[in-house]
Amino acid sequence: MKQNNKTKVGVITLHDNINFGNRLQAYALQQVLQNLGADAEEIVPTTKKTEKIWENYSSRFSASMRKREEAFKAFGEKFVKQRIFRFKKPKELKQLNDEYDLFIAGSDQIWNPFFGREFPSMLLEFADFDKSASYAASIAIPMLPIWISWRYKRAFKKIKHLSLRENSGKKIVDRLLRKNVAEVHIDPTLLLSKEEWLKFCENERKPQKPYILTYFLGNKGTHKEQVEKIANLRGGDLEIVDLHDAKGGDTIVASPQQFVALFSDATLVCTDSFHGCVFSTLFEKPFVSFKRKDVLNMSSRTKTFFSKLGIENRDYEKLPKEKLFNMDYRAVAKNLQFEREKGMKYLQMILDERRNENA
Repeated sequence: MKQNNKTKVGVITLHDNINFGNRLQAYALQQVLQNLGADAEEIVPTTKKTEKIWENYSSRFSASMRKREEAFKAFGEKFVKQRIFRFKKPKELKQLNDEYDLFIAGSDQIWNPFFGREFPSMLLEFADFDKSASYAASIAIPMLPIWISWRYKRAFKKIKHLSLRENSGKKIVDRLLRKNVAEVHIDPTLLLSKEEWLKFCENERKPQKPYILTYFLGNKGTHKEQVEKIANLRGGDLEIVDLHDAKGGDTIVASPQQFVALFSDATLVCTDSFHGCVFSTLFEKPFVSFKRKDVLNMSSRTKTFFSKLGIENRDYEKLPKEKLFNMDYRAVAKNLQFEREKGMKYLQMILDERRNENA
C-alpha cells in the first residue's frame, strides 16, 4: 500500500515509445495530477503477446527511428514515472487494487478497438468500481463494431466516472448505457499552460531562420506539394522543417522536448495530426489542417477540439490564402481557459472523493 497520505493514482494509457502525442499526453496528465497533490504513475500492463507485437514492429525501424526511440526512453526515465506490470492472465491484474487508491484510463486512443491492445487493462476491467475513472479517453472512431460493443458496455457500467475526449465518444457511451452519463474534456496536454510548456523545452535548440513546421502521420500519401505552394506565397523566405512525414522521407530524430520546442517557434504549422493542432493552439501559432490519408476515420477528436475552443475551419481545402499565416486567438484563449478549468475541476473532484473515502 502507499507509503504517504497522498492519493496513489495508477494511470493506464497507451504506451508508444515513438509517438510524440502519446508520450506528451502521458507526461501532462501525470504532471497535473501531481500538481493536485496526488502520487501518480503510469502503469504499463504488458504480456508476452504485446511485447512480441512491439518487438516485431520495432524490428523494421529505420536507423533514425531507432534513435528517436532511444530519445523517448531517455525522456520517459526523466519525466514520466512508470511501472511495467507483466501478467499472464487478466485475473492477475486484480492485485493492483491493493496498491492504488484510484485508476484513471486515458487519454489518447486508449479505447480504439482497432489498436489491438489488452482490453482487460485498457477498459479497467480489473479495477473496483469506486477506484475507477477515465480522463479524456478517446474511442476515436465514430462507431464501435458489433463484435466488441458488448464488452465496452459491460466495462463502462463498472467505471464510476466516465470522461471522453470527443463528442462522438460520449454519444457511444451514453447510447450503450442508455443515459446521459459521460463528460467530455480536453486532452491533458491542454491542461498545462503555454508558460509551462515553454519551460519544459527551454533548453532545446530551434532553427535560426523562420520556418514552416510540417507534421504528417497519414501513411497513405504526402502533402509536400501543398506545403511548398504555401511556402511560395511568402516569396521563399521560409524554410520547411519536416518533423515527420510517413511518405516524405526519413524522420527527424527528435525527443518530445524538441518536438514541443519546434512548435513553440514556428511561423506556420502544417499537420494532419490531432496533437499537431493542439500544440499549435497552445503556442498560438497559425496552422493548416490536412485530411489524414488513412483507412480509418479518426477526425472526431479534432472536430470536437475545434468546436470546444471555437477554432475557425483551418482545413487546407477551405482556408482562404489570406488567412494561412493569420489566426486570431483572442476568443480561443478564453475558451481554452474555460475548458482547462473544467478539466481541472473534474480531476480535483475524483481525487477529493477518494481522499474522503479513505479518511
